[in-house]
Amino acid sequence: MKKQIIKDQKTGNRMTVKYAEDYIMIDTKKYMAELFGNFKDFPDFLEEIKEDLEEEIKKSIENAFFYILEGIATEIPKFKIIYNIKSKISLLEVIDDFGSIACKKNIDFEIQSKNKEFIAKANNCLIYYNG
Repeated sequence: MKKQIIKDQKTGNRMTVKYAEDYIMIDTKKYMAELFGNFKDFPDFLEEIKEDLEEEIKKSIENAFFYILEGIATEIPKFKIIYNIKSKISLLEVIDDFGSIACKKNIDFEIQSKNKEFIAKANNCLIYYNG
């Protein structure tokens, strides 16, 4: 597994990206996403967007996180994502930011929050659970 850290010294914003041919993990202070699929071209993709990603991390962790996820969703045809919210952000905020991308691109996903809320999309069905 390879690892790349994108960090802005001034703001302290940081993102860790670990990847292999069939797995990507994107980890920040607020979010963590695990992606499962065929990612053999991901190193080239990451190199292509590196400068833009560094600019996004200067703005905010959220910008960088959603920038890389949207890029992956655009470039890679089929994968599954498990998305964990580490902070007290509501599930609806994440759905607003990421869910619309995932639904447009027909990506299966699970989003889990700290307060036992859960939403998943599989086989074009949306499932919501509020523990």
